[in-house]
Amino acid sequence: MIVTTGTFLNGLAHVGETTYSCGRNGEAPSQLLGDQLRTLGLRCTRLKTGTPPRLDARSIDFSQFARRTAMPIHGLFIFDW
Repeated sequence: MIVTTGTFLNGLAHVGETTYSCGRNGEAPSQLLGDQLRTLGLRCTRLKTGTPPRLDARSIDFSQFARRTAMPIHGLFIFDW
């Protein structure tokens, strides 16, 4: 199972030598959800979330790409405390 939680699940900010728990823009991280997932025996790992490269759309020939539709959503994961 892959749960994509963005920046909130056990969110950390690194500012210089200082590391602290947080979500996006100073909002609270989701510590409880991360703890519960680990209690169930699920392994939690991190992906690097650096700023993605920006591309100038005017420099891309979109006619060379095939259109791909999104996969249907079969359910939602809801965490309620």
